[in-house]
Amino acid sequence: MINIGSLIYSNIGDLVDTHCYPLIAEQSTEYPFIIYRSSSTAPNASKDGIYEWEHNVEISIVDEEYDTCCNILESVCNRLLAMEDNAPISEVVIDSISEDFIENAYVKNVNCRLYSE
Repeated sequence: MINIGSLIYSNIGDLVDTHCYPLIAEQSTEYPFIIYRSSSTAPNASKDGIYEWEHNVEISIVDEEYDTCCNILESVCNRLLAMEDNAPISEVVIDSISEDFIENAYVKNVNCRLYSE
């Protein structure tokens, strides 16, 4: 099984000048930043055994400017989709995108599934 957090960081961390964190960002973190979280990892199996792993990932982009947040969101989605068919990821599915405004910052949330062998 792969370390999905390291894989996410290595593919999108540079979009926000490495202000990309697992689970939480410190209160003093400069904008823009990304928070990612693996919400679940489960095997997909047949009678012959496990043939792939399904990783559910939540990614949040946070910034003071709405347009900047939207631009980073687009880049994140493009980077995620570009991971498809590149080992160890065999498929990427973006399930939903939502937005929020929390503590004077815009937040774009991406929920996706990544499949690995």
